[in-house]
Amino acid sequence: MTTKPFALTILLIVFTSAMASAQTTTIDTAKIPHAYWINLGFGAGTLGSLSGNLAVQAEVPKHLLITSSYQAETNHFALKSVGGGGHDVNIFTGNLLIGKVYKQPFSLYALSVGLSYIDMDIDDYYGTFLGAPPSTHSRRNTIGIPITIQGYIVGGQFAGIGINTYLNINILQTTAGVQLHAALGRIQTHKPRN
Repeated sequence: MTTKPFALTILLIVFTSAMASAQTTTIDTAKIPHAYWINLGFGAGTLGSLSGNLAVQAEVPKHLLITSSYQAETNHFALKSVGGGGHDVNIFTGNLLIGKVYKQPFSLYALSVGLSYIDMDIDDYYGTFLGAPPSTHSRRNTIGIPITIQGYIVGGQFAGIGINTYLNINILQTTAGVQLHAALGRIQTHKPRN
């Protein structure tokens, strides 16, 4: 795991939490949705990889959604060689997104876009057979544009399960995938009308 995207994500999480706290203390609380939650998800990503995501989300006035997340994708491809070998690609991403949240009585949906810092770690190793090329390791960094679409079924206003689809457009490796998420926090939805 690399420290740059993780450290940036921690800073973004603290910033997002501070903004949510500041919103509830400095503005008329009757106009604030008071929704904030943490979600954790796992799924499949680009090139058949396993992907994971940890995020903090806060709804601010006008149903805007601020998201700070850390995402990792890992790929392992076995090479067809006598002595064994592989090609490992790990992509670590810190994201800050803003979007719009739409709420129903027992569900919510969100579309977000933002900026991300991407750290791509690539290892190629060719096994131990005689004449095998040397192993190589490279690391590349860039900025990307993440886009997410989320949908949650919310139970009891404090927990939910849902699906998160993502796309990250960048010059190193555009990534995309689908993840199953569990959310915990104050996920308020619109109460049914009587």
